[in-house]
Amino acid sequence: MKAPLYLSEHIIKDYINSKKDWILEKQRMVKRFNDKKSKFSLNYGDKVLFRGKEYTIRCDFKNKIYFQDDSLYLPSSLKESDVKLFIIKLYKFLAKKHLNERVNHYKNIMRVSPISVKINSASTRWGSCSYKGSLNFSWKIVFAKDELIDYVVVHELAHIKEHNHSKYFWDEVRFVLPDYKQRQNQLRKIEYRLKCENWDQ
Repeated sequence: MKAPLYLSEHIIKDYINSKKDWILEKQRMVKRFNDKKSKFSLNYGDKVLFRGKEYTIRCDFKNKIYFQDDSLYLPSSLKESDVKLFIIKLYKFLAKKHLNERVNHYKNIMRVSPISVKINSASTRWGSCSYKGSLNFSWKIVFAKDELIDYVVVHELAHIKEHNHSKYFWDEVRFVLPDYKQRQNQLRKIEYRLKCENWDQ
């Protein structure tokens, strides 16, 4: 806890005690997340999220990779320990393709020109925009529905014009996506889910 130097230890302790229930609940919540995360694994038969839809991981004995109906088919030769790593590589490839398509779509509407689009493995933010106009997106955004991916794309493109979160910035976002606040709220559900899943390599 941070506190001004002039506050007495007694006042600080009283304040902490007044927040005791909240602190304990947060500690329990973090433990639940960490427990689920440590047990997270993927194998054939498990379900995985892609662009807002759940798919069951299945074997393809011709070693092809494709989505069909409610299934994601992966090569049958994969070991259990390789399934998650394979999906990460696949999702990174698909994220780059889809995000480039959406950036190209919205940059014309918003009349901006990003200098590059890169994919990273960030866990704490969906995207970022440098002062020079380089866009970075976490590949994990492909877990979200298409309309939520679009929100992240529009958000970062708006930063090319406004490198802050001022009223003018949100006006830019609202002009393209009038329902952006609803999309923000939906995105938090994906964030919550990913806290319980371990997608580190």
